[in-house]
Amino acid sequence: MEGGLNFFSVTVIVFILALIGVFAMALIMYLSSLVKSAYQIRIEMRADLDEGLKRIDDELNKKGRWLKRDLLEEVDKIRANTIADFARRQSELYEEIRKLIAGVDAALRQDMSGMGENVKNLLDQAHALDHRVKGIRRDLQHVMDARSGTPSVPAGDPAGVVDSIGDGTVPPKKAP
Repeated sequence: MEGGLNFFSVTVIVFILALIGVFAMALIMYLSSLVKSAYQIRIEMRADLDEGLKRIDDELNKKGRWLKRDLLEEVDKIRANTIADFARRQSELYEEIRKLIAGVDAALRQDMSGMGENVKNLLDQAHALDHRVKGIRRDLQHVMDARSGTPSVPAGDPAGVVDSIGDGTVPPKKAP
């Protein structure tokens, strides 16, 4: 058997091929278990990631509600403070306007009382002038009567007497 393979060589080759087959099968099974483990790890990671995202989302929603509640409380406080400040400013403004109106009213009343006094003084002066005019008229009448013996000023015309006294002339006599 020189030209052919002997039983021992065939056995060794078959044994080596069987060994390679076993190693290949073991390698395939090992790779299969690795792929399966990787797939399970991927599923677990995705579940953990989903759970973590859900937990983060819940935390964010919870914190968002807290922030919203806190913000609404702050807005209510600011609104209440603004309303109180507006009411305070409004009352201060009303008080200032009331004081201003009272001051203007007092000034007007004082001016009116001053005007009343001025009118009274003017009326007193007018009465005094009227008495003086009547006195001057009587005196003038006496002087005229003494010169001519007849009245020279008509009874209802004091203006002519006053005018004539002012320019130094004697009023004209009425024709009889």
